[in-house]
Amino acid sequence: RQRAWVVLTGVDRIMNERKGVYQGMLRHANSISQTSGLTPNDKYSNRTVLNQIDKDTDRTSLKHSSSERTFSRRELRRVLRAYSQFDPEVGYCQGMNYIVATFLSFLSEEEAFWLLVVVMNEEPYNLRELFSEDMSGTHEMLYIAEKLMKQFFPKLSKHLQREEVRASMFVTQ
Repeated sequence: RQRAWVVLTGVDRIMNERKGVYQGMLRHANSISQTSGLTPNDKYSNRTVLNQIDKDTDRTSLKHSSSERTFSRRELRRVLRAYSQFDPEVGYCQGMNYIVATFLSFLSEEEAFWLLVVVMNEEPYNLRELFSEDMSGTHEMLYIAEKLMKQFFPKLSKHLQREEVRASMFVTQ
């Protein structure tokens, strides 16, 4: 399974073309962690993003029922920190930790990083839109979920409407 993901998504090719980039992102994140004088109260400062990653990785379960490999919080933290430097516009958002934890359950640390880059930025995945500040991708996904529910589960859809339960209350969980 590991090899299939790496080949089908092009991660193997990307890793060969961009040797050293992952390590560079880690070095940059580590230098920010060790630098004083940054404004930790700024919502978008690198320090704030890295602190949020640290908090969320401590709350992320490392157990997957179909896990092919064991991984550590350190690996999870490193992948998320590197991605936050690779894509500073998105940085880090809650929920990314679960995606990366799933990847780490069957891929190496660097493979998980590059797979995150692929699923966040390339067709057909484009998960990046789910994590944008305006959450446009999330709104679109919720709209589609409600339409699909109405089409394929009309009784359930009507029941949820009567009870004033919107897809946003459960789809993102």
